[in-house]
Amino acid sequence: MPAAVQCANCLGHDGIKSLSIELIKASILNKLGMQRPPEFGGRLPPRVPTDLPPLQDLMRKYNTDHSGSVVVLPHIRHKSHHLDDSATDMQSDEATGYSITAAMDNINGYNGGDTNDDDDYHVKTHKLIAFAQPHPTTQKLNGRYPLYFTFSEQTGQQRITEAILWLYKRRQDVVIDDPVVIIDVFRVSMQQPHTHVPVANIKRVVNSTEPGWVPIDLHRRMSDWFKTTDGAKNLTLSVHAYYANKNITHVRTPYVTDARKREDMTEIPYLEVHTRKDRRSRARRNAASGLTCNETSTETRCCKFPLTVDFEEFGWHWIIAPKRYVANYCSGVCDPMLFPKYPHTHLVQMTKFGTGPCCAPRKMSAISMLYYDPDFNIVYGMLPGMVVERCGCS
Repeated sequence: MPAAVQCANCLGHDGIKSLSIELIKASILNKLGMQRPPEFGGRLPPRVPTDLPPLQDLMRKYNTDHSGSVVVLPHIRHKSHHLDDSATDMQSDEATGYSITAAMDNINGYNGGDTNDDDDYHVKTHKLIAFAQPHPTTQKLNGRYPLYFTFSEQTGQQRITEAILWLYKRRQDVVIDDPVVIIDVFRVSMQQPHTHVPVANIKRVVNSTEPGWVPIDLHRRMSDWFKTTDGAKNLTLSVHAYYANKNITHVRTPYVTDARKREDMTEIPYLEVHTRKDRRSRARRNAASGLTCNETSTETRCCKFPLTVDFEEFGWHWIIAPKRYVANYCSGVCDPMLFPKYPHTHLVQMTKFGTGPCCAPRKMSAISMLYYDPDFNIVYGMLPGMVVERCGCS
């Protein structure tokens, strides 16, 4: 909870709650590195494609969580086709498996007050889903539509722990007798658009008549690229998919989709990027539990009161989940005779502007958030200091 809420008892509970909401909104934007909420041309954000494998797992965790965060799933046309589990990779220079990192296991169990991270303020991005876009200046490269991705400078400062390119395999009208598919992925430098650097190659047996998602591991290449590129990053990839026994691309009916179809965000190729910041050790702090009150409480001493933040109430539809969460706030009287734990703290409080101790947050925790960034990427991260866990006089 922002410090400006401190010593605001003269406002009353309703005034403190209104002020807290406004400060929380400003704090969220600041933590996310935004000056204003993302704009989508005056329209609502794109519908969330919850059929994507990574989002299915995240949304399931949000909806089974009982910590006060509530998620309302959007109603969209699902296309949750997956490749046959019997499909196997015949050869690959990189693994092609998909997994959810350990950070997903405790989606709302993060405690900002006890974190070991060296940044207790800004968002800790754990996962980003970047949808491919048509290239802004080049429609085709060597007869194929390139996949164009944009990443913010903040994302570029993270350490990549996992990177998966997901391609959507179309349903073919004919049955292929020997359905061995080769998929080549190249990184394109727009300074030399005809120079293609190979980044991945897989060969696998597939069911040609069934659509589904194909994961391709790009961790090593993406990690090296992020290390050597400063500032905001743009990535252009070219995908060449064909049947091995024919050695030709499907020009009329491409084997995989490209970035041109953006009606409801289904079937669009996307990059799933897991990130992590380096951490440093910091001692954990112990403190008294403090008082907890409800809305009807007559307690006048410093106490923690419930406060629900509803993002949809003020039109923040760009936040996918949670739709609302319990933030809490501090209110009450701090008796100057009840000295703080450290005498020098009390002396400072008594001399600063002639005021006594203030009822303020003493322990904060984080919330997880799934949201659209200004580049239309879907980001999953932890926002420190968003829930008041304990109030006290300081």
